[in-house]
Amino acid sequence: MSWEFLLGSPNGADGRLRWMVELTALVPCTQPEKPNSPFPEEAFRSFEDFAIDLADGYTREPDTEGGWRDDNGSVIREPSRKYVLFVSPVSANGIQAQLAARIRSQFRQKAACVIQRPVITTAF
Repeated sequence: MSWEFLLGSPNGADGRLRWMVELTALVPCTQPEKPNSPFPEEAFRSFEDFAIDLADGYTREPDTEGGWRDDNGSVIREPSRKYVLFVSPVSANGIQAQLAARIRSQFRQKAACVIQRPVITTAF
C-alpha cells in the first residue's frame, strides 16, 4: 500500500497534505581549535539567516551532543545545535549541499552532518 493511496495527492493539491523533505543540520557549538570556547551567538544568527534565505524558515531543536574519532584516534565529544528545515523534494539535494558547505566553511569543520528524510506534512 502506498502513501499516495492513503493520503491523496503528494503535491498538497488537496490542501491538507504535502510531500516535503526534512533536512536536519548539526552545527557545532564550540570552535575546533579551542574545544572549550563556544562560537559567538552572531555566528549562529548568521547561519539562521542563511537557513531562512534557503528554506524560508527553520526550527531549532534542543542542543545535542555527539562524539567522533579524530585523526589521532582520540574520541572527541562535541555539543551541537540542531536545526530542521522543510524544503521541496526538487530543491532538497541542492539545499542540503549548501548547508553542508556553509557549516564546513563558517564553523571551520572538516565534515558536516546534514540528514535528509522524506516527510508528509500539513504545515503548508
